[in-house]
Amino acid sequence: MILATVGWGLLWTSLLAHKLGWWHPSALALQWVASVPAALGALYALATVRARRTWVLVAAVALFANISLLLVPVLFTEELRWLLGPHGTP
Repeated sequence: MILATVGWGLLWTSLLAHKLGWWHPSALALQWVASVPAALGALYALATVRARRTWVLVAAVALFANISLLLVPVLFTEELRWLLGPHGTP
């Protein structure tokens, strides 16, 4: 969950920095910024799954948070480009 929080925090901080004019990332840069901690977090969550039902439930929350972060660039590519404006186009 910590890595998912870091990934979401980096994504939203990058978008805020863009809106304030501090940094103009491309959509690909935002994808990398968010995907690296999300991929590491998803792998770690899969590694923590044990045979007991409670471990599956605890790991499922972390898996959902990390996988949803990984899917943001895939599902919302056009929306990210719209949010980023002319600087976000490759």
